[in-house]
Amino acid sequence: MKKKNKLTRKNNKVLRPLLAMTERYASVFHKLGFPVKLSHQLPPKNPQVIPDSLAEICGDKMNTKWIGVSPFAQHPQKVYPAEKMQQVILQLAERGYQIFIFGGGPAEQIIGAEWAAGQPRIKSIIGKANLEQELALISNLDLMISMDSSGMHLASLKGIPVVSIWGATHPFTGFLGYGQSLQDVVQLDLYCRPCSVYGNKPCYRGDFACMNNLPESVVIQTVINKLNNE
Repeated sequence: MKKKNKLTRKNNKVLRPLLAMTERYASVFHKLGFPVKLSHQLPPKNPQVIPDSLAEICGDKMNTKWIGVSPFAQHPQKVYPAEKMQQVILQLAERGYQIFIFGGGPAEQIIGAEWAAGQPRIKSIIGKANLEQELALISNLDLMISMDSSGMHLASLKGIPVVSIWGATHPFTGFLGYGQSLQDVVQLDLYCRPCSVYGNKPCYRGDFACMNNLPESVVIQTVINKLNNE
């Protein structure tokens, strides 16, 4: 807890990576007599059969790269502004990528439907699949774009690389998706970051600069570089 406080305090931050949460859990099992050795590598990609109900929505993959987007999170301080994320999605779709939007409740479903309206290369999956079906689709993605949220971790379970966007929180707190690379993290270096471990505290600056000042072009180029293995 002391190390987390040093990482998130306003003044004299100690910006050093903390032990990954997976290692913390592994240490508990080790103390109980069940040693666990973690590779911190993504598991091999193993595409599952997409259920018929979703296959009709997704269409044939053929030679098109599939990108999942998980643009929402429990706390707004971890969410890339909607208008900026919409631009990221539209510009990637214009480049020929097929986009699938993942999310949660009714409010997110409305946003996803608005972004996908009239855009054949953008499909919203929100409200159209259960978790098992979503995981089957995720296993067929080439890449996931996610906040510091569950989308990042679900993609990690299926061996899918993630370009993650971080605002109030920071991967140094130990919550980066298992097997994911810091090279694929998109974030701004600001004196105030991170201001909390979980993103549940309002921006004390009042301008949410960590997300508002993060250019869409940086997110897009990071995605393209990753897909091209650069």
